[in-house]
Amino acid sequence: MTVALSGACLYLLAEREELRRSGLPAGQAALEIEEIRAAVVAELVAQSTGIFDSHPDPDVGRVLIPGLSGTPSAGALVHSNAWGMRERDYALPKPPDTVRVVLLGDSVVYGRRAAAEDRMGVFLEGYLRERTSYAGSIECLHLGIGSWNALAEIQFLRRQLSELDPDLVIQVLVPNDLDDNPGVRGFGTQAEFSPRYRARAGSRVSLTYPARFGPPARDNFILRALDWESRHRYEEVADELARLSRAVEDRGVSYVLVVNWPRAKPILRKFLEGRLASEVVYLPSEYHRNKEHWSLPTDPHWNRAGHENFARFLYGFIRQRELLPMLDLAAWPEVENDTAEALSIGEEEAREDPHPWRVQPESIATHLDFRNADADTMAHVYAGIDDRGNVSPYASLILRNASGQSLRILARGFERPELDGARVAVLVDELDVGDFRIVAGASIDRVWQLPAAVRERSHLSVRFEADDWVYSTEPPRRECISFILEDVEILAK
Repeated sequence: MTVALSGACLYLLAEREELRRSGLPAGQAALEIEEIRAAVVAELVAQSTGIFDSHPDPDVGRVLIPGLSGTPSAGALVHSNAWGMRERDYALPKPPDTVRVVLLGDSVVYGRRAAAEDRMGVFLEGYLRERTSYAGSIECLHLGIGSWNALAEIQFLRRQLSELDPDLVIQVLVPNDLDDNPGVRGFGTQAEFSPRYRARAGSRVSLTYPARFGPPARDNFILRALDWESRHRYEEVADELARLSRAVEDRGVSYVLVVNWPRAKPILRKFLEGRLASEVVYLPSEYHRNKEHWSLPTDPHWNRAGHENFARFLYGFIRQRELLPMLDLAAWPEVENDTAEALSIGEEEAREDPHPWRVQPESIATHLDFRNADADTMAHVYAGIDDRGNVSPYASLILRNASGQSLRILARGFERPELDGARVAVLVDELDVGDFRIVAGASIDRVWQLPAAVRERSHLSVRFEADDWVYSTEPPRRECISFILEDVEILAK
């Protein structure tokens, strides 16, 4: 970097009159020089231990820092291209005589803990090349970032679809794709906030949110589609998947959604019906549960064998459905038989009755006491409430509604007078039922009648939206807190 900046100084001396007329500060003017800018960025990347770069699209949130060259991350070395993808440099727009397959997803497509050459697209590209006489170029591109949600994946592709010009799009959906998409904090690390909901500060809905608060680690109920928060996310994702599939198919190419969920496939299928006319493939639960394909005994991300197995499945599916007719792919009976069997098992699982797993009345409470929060209490929380009852600017939880008529909360304000007068809106499902004001140290005991529109619903989302907050007193003082929730309950009167 010193050498690069020294070169910039020499250049500035030679061109000082022209730069003076430009009106730019000298340092900024130096960075307008492509060679200098590239050298400085390369040096900064080399010095960084994080791998993420922010993206101006709030739905996308994060890509990789462009130009990573062997940066260690999660047990693998990460290289990135100019577009912030863990992929070779690819041309935009697509060159002629190129068959381009886009593999779209999150950490599964990205290949967490896997070497770049051990990922699904590398195997699939090799299979396609070996079994065709096509003389042009074949590309299988991994477009995926760890912890992207479904909306980030969709919008990253949709907003550059005509330039990427894929001949086939395969999107891989995993259970945490209903989560809020995290952003980036300093030095390229993943943040706890979502750029899409920046006003919520550090509140981010996540399937694994309860696991942050100690053992036993367990997921919450966000995949059950029992309450508004969950159903709303399913509906939004299903609508955007349909929008992407239409955009792809309007170009005369195929879009395939591959669902890699061990459970809740029947629930997702019901939301996709009537919205998504494209191919939807449900992988057998064994694809997720087979520990021989896990990268670690505690990490279900695929290892080399898992990626290779999935690539074989994709080859069989592509040939069976004739999704790349220009390649005239050769038969591979063993793989095609395995693919047919997996498709049959996955489809059968997706058509099972979801209710035995989805509805567990004894597991979902009508009353939560955060003064004595345990793992069962925290399983009700989607975002924004910790095991001490500290509530972030946005919080969401689920309660069972046993013929309830009203909602009661017990809470108190922090001994922080800078919060006095802050308003907290209280919502049940999509409806605003009331609010309260925060006063330092004051107790809050409020009851609101449930709107008639929600009284017959079996489960309810209780949500809090605060217009102000303070920082926690614990280092590094980055947690944003609005009030303390002690007790919340659906009352029968």
